[in-house]
Amino acid sequence: GESTAGWSFRFLQGVPGVSVVLSGMSTLEQLKENIKIMGVNKPLNEREQMVLLYMIFLVALVNLQDCIIS
Repeated sequence: GESTAGWSFRFLQGVPGVSVVLSGMSTLEQLKENIKIMGVNKPLNEREQMVLLYMIFLVALVNLQDCIIS
């Protein structure tokens, strides 16, 4: 599968008006991965966008449950 950084960069490639992405990295490997991902214009496709929205929904639901239970 693709890394979280990969999904993040590809998401940003599909956001209109975004022309610069500043990313933090700690290792040479992370730098190489960032360059590889951003070197190809491959924004998330419709299916990948739906998966991402579903994951955001699940995280929000878990956080909401934590607030209600606490």
